[in-house]
Amino acid sequence: MKACAARWARRPLPASTSPSTSTAWCASKRNSICFCSTGNPPAKPMSKRHKRRPQETPRSRQAAAAAESGAHAALASTPTEETAVAGPRAPAARHWPLALGLLVATLTVLVFLPCLRNGFVNWDDDFNILNNPDFRGLGWTQLKWMFTTFYLGPYQPLSWLTLGADYALWGLDPFGYHLTNLLLHGANAAVFFAVALAVLRRLTPEPETNDWRPPLAAAFASLAFSLHPLRVESVAWVTERRDVLSGLFYLLSVWSYLRGLSRAGWAERHAWALAFFACALMSKAIVISLPLVLIALDFYPLRRLPLEPGRWFQAQARPVWTEKIPYMLLALAAGAFGFIAQREVGATLSLQDWGLMPRISQAFYGLIFYLPKTLWPTGLYALYEAPQPILIWKWPYWACAGSVIAITGATVWTWRRWPAGLVLWVFYGVSLAPVLGLVKLGQAATADRYTYLACLGWALAAGAVLLRGLRCGRTGRSASIVLAALICGVLGFLSARQIAVWRNSESLWSNALRHNPKHIYAANNLGTALLEQGRTDEAIAQLLIAIRNHPVSAYAFYNLGNALAKKGVTDKAMAAYREALRWDGSYFQAHNNLAALLASQGQISEAEKHFRDAIRLRPAMAHAHLGLADILRDTGRTAEAISEYEQALLISPGLTEARNGLGIAWARQGRLPEAAASFRAAVAAQPADLGARVNLAAVLSDMGREDEAVAQFQAALRIDPSCAAAHNGWGTALARRGRIDEAIARYREALRLDPRLAEAHNNLGTMLLNQGRSEQAVSQYREALALRPDYPEAHFNLANVLARRGELGEAAGHYRETLRLSPGNEPARKNLDAILKHLSGSR
Repeated sequence: MKACAARWARRPLPASTSPSTSTAWCASKRNSICFCSTGNPPAKPMSKRHKRRPQETPRSRQAAAAAESGAHAALASTPTEETAVAGPRAPAARHWPLALGLLVATLTVLVFLPCLRNGFVNWDDDFNILNNPDFRGLGWTQLKWMFTTFYLGPYQPLSWLTLGADYALWGLDPFGYHLTNLLLHGANAAVFFAVALAVLRRLTPEPETNDWRPPLAAAFASLAFSLHPLRVESVAWVTERRDVLSGLFYLLSVWSYLRGLSRAGWAERHAWALAFFACALMSKAIVISLPLVLIALDFYPLRRLPLEPGRWFQAQARPVWTEKIPYMLLALAAGAFGFIAQREVGATLSLQDWGLMPRISQAFYGLIFYLPKTLWPTGLYALYEAPQPILIWKWPYWACAGSVIAITGATVWTWRRWPAGLVLWVFYGVSLAPVLGLVKLGQAATADRYTYLACLGWALAAGAVLLRGLRCGRTGRSASIVLAALICGVLGFLSARQIAVWRNSESLWSNALRHNPKHIYAANNLGTALLEQGRTDEAIAQLLIAIRNHPVSAYAFYNLGNALAKKGVTDKAMAAYREALRWDGSYFQAHNNLAALLASQGQISEAEKHFRDAIRLRPAMAHAHLGLADILRDTGRTAEAISEYEQALLISPGLTEARNGLGIAWARQGRLPEAAASFRAAVAAQPADLGARVNLAAVLSDMGREDEAVAQFQAALRIDPSCAAAHNGWGTALARRGRIDEAIARYREALRLDPRLAEAHNNLGTMLLNQGRSEQAVSQYREALALRPDYPEAHFNLANVLARRGELGEAAGHYRETLRLSPGNEPARKNLDAILKHLSGSR
């Protein structure tokens, strides 16, 4: 103990600690440093008599003040811990930490390099990336959406910003998105190396910046974190960009906090740490535990707070607490904001839906679940399921609760002798707290990605163990280095194998089924993956297995409906959607898809009801607004349709189908400039959208701008030469110029490509009539009506020809049908009146 005390006496105090506070805590510091960082055996415990503090007297207080004054004078000329060296720094020693940090980042990137061959998966990547037009790009519209949306629950504008940048660079190529995740993870490894080095140097009795052992131990700690297979889910899954991005800002905040301790002003010490913390919160709210982590570090190893609970809030310690107020305010604001966002989208469960007992049981289970996975990382798969029922008196929940209580009790009991134990346990617990289920968000009870921050402490502990081994003799040092290298190699191998699991949706869910054949979601998601590959029969077989395993699974019935609809078995698809709604009446996607099928079958009234149900359950569902708008437009309620189209675009500005539909509605109201503007916006957002381009050309033709119209029709045909609608529209533009023969050629080409295009039959009939070929014209009009009985223009044109030929009875019938379908057609009304008068006069 004397040797240890001598070493501690030579150790400079942290610049951020007041001399009086440091002097008061000197005894507890000596004991902990000797125990934790030297190879000497601990001294024999003192008896209670020896532990009793001597009574203070005025003379002893004066002596202590004099000694403290002398300590102040000595500290004034003592270098800080960061700059204290035993002698001149050699160039190799100066660059040794930098080289190791770069090596750590490089090794991390190399191990995770196979991620670049992976694609997107059908676990949120489809919602967030493939089917989400709103994040695509860095324009004002996209930026506004990123910073205001609660899409799927979390508020994560900075994560959306990086994904938008990926889209600007790579489009929808998964390579670019995985590359960004990979580089962020490599950067996290490097920053964690810097954090670990700063912490491990504080565990050294005589810190020297040219000592090679702390950097090597920090490199091992960083690799134990970055190469661990539990990191794969966060890195190989594009949706979890928020993990690696928030992790980077989190680590930069901790590093800035540690660096700032040697600085004088409050702003210099905390400005960067707070800025990085704010960025981390805007990437993923899981980092809200950072203020508690910093407080834990203040106890150990920073020793800015005393270990004795009775002295935690004394005057000397108050500045350490008060400086955390801005961090706490940021965390509380982000936590409240995040909870409101999750509740807005229905991602939270109330106490009635998820009781207090399951929450507590799941929390105990989660705290223990990751410990064996950290020590022995095998059996990893997506979406772990908690054992049922989730009750504290059932296995394994009572065992987990007992383990948590035992570990907590042991670390509290050894707090004074081994403060690192409780600090590590608190760090682990508070980092997991947001995802333990006490506030129930989503379906996952546990997940590999939840350990991205929580296991940093265990990696740091591994580095501390290696540092202790490096202080042994030559044999112990060599054995420690070999063992550390072996551990890194094994972790890298297991991670490479786990990365292959995330290659695509099929491999991801096949792996989950290998580990858990009764997985409630894996068979369903595998069926969906097979459906996306066009393997419809295999998908249906897998979805039926999912339903057999879980007969009340609304998800499985919903996806079965999607598969049957793709196969064209409409009746069975609608039955599957109805079954999904039977088990989950709030399944808004099932309402939407059932409504779409009903509309396609002409069951407009029921389709409208289900679209409205979908909107009621999820007001922010743009596709439901779009489907309802189409029904309203096609049933003559154009003003209501325009309102629904605008609502869809307000929710999802990149939804080109809504812009196209809005343009059609404007055109039907005769507001051609607004229609043209809407079609142009759709074409600008999606240049390959044939429907919007052909509609734009048609409106331009109706406005008399034939040259522009023909240019748009030609552009459409360059995209798809087999587009019958473009040939038909081009024919109409030519007809308006009086180029009848060319127009007839275009109409015939349209019908060759699509014989069921009623509009082309009608237009061709009109051109033939202009050439005096009335019999052929009548034949084309009748063909158009056979294909589309509710076609008012074809009824009107046929009625006109029949009237001219004297077939007044049939002509009157077609005029009546015209007026039924289009009550505002005044020429049809006048012609019908004339025929009826003629017929009545002839009688």
